Amino acid sequence: MSNKASQIISEIKELKAKIESLKAELADLQASCNHTYTGDVLMKTCTRCLKSESRYY
Repeated sequence: MSNKASQIISEIKELKAKIESLKAELADLQASCNHTYTGDVLMKTCTRCLKSESRYY
């Protein structure tokens, strides 16, 4: 049982690291995108990189 718990904890750590890597990759992609927004009066979303911004502040 302890071995299974260790495997799960290890996998969780790997997945968290992968998530952080993907978040950084997405942030870089969105930062370099030439945005084309669509949306409504409250939100706009880029059709290329899916970055969303609120129009209501």
